[in-house]
Amino acid sequence: MIPGAAEAPEKAGMKLIEANVPELYSPKSIAYVAVLSLAPIVVAHLINLLGWWAPLLSAIAWNVL
Repeated sequence: MIPGAAEAPEKAGMKLIEANVPELYSPKSIAYVAVLSLAPIVVAHLINLLGWWAPLLSAIAWNVL
């Protein structure tokens, strides 16, 4: 064992990320994540409007991902 290791607090998981990324929960970063999450859904919806065959291609693309 390392002497003094019991006194040092360990950061793990989200606490470690929050310590290194101060603007993690800012409105700008939350909006960025929301837009990047919804963009593929909007694109897939627009592709599905092209024709009767488009939903098949869209489903194939989602399954490849």
